[in-house]
Amino acid sequence: MTQSPTDRLETARAAVAQLVTDVRGEGRRGAFWLPRLLDLEADLARTDRPAEDTLTVGKQHVDFLYSAPRDNFADFYLMNDAPDDPPGRFGATQDTLRKAVGD
Repeated sequence: MTQSPTDRLETARAAVAQLVTDVRGEGRRGAFWLPRLLDLEADLARTDRPAEDTLTVGKQHVDFLYSAPRDNFADFYLMNDAPDDPPGRFGATQDTLRKAVGD
């Protein structure tokens, strides 16, 4: 079943909010990505245009996060000091966000 643009927008908003929280928790390591994610979050929060248009703008932001051939957002991971738990990536949240904006 296909989600409506409004439902996809809500999904995207939740995913980017989680990414902002996680990246903010990384301190200086997340400093490069945090402003880009905050810009995405702000654009997704706008209510002065149709959901489909907001998703289109969101997709442009998401594409920018992954546009570099190396050292793009896909290469960023969460540090973790637990020896039995490797550093985590944002895989599930990234996938959710990308699907929601239409990637």
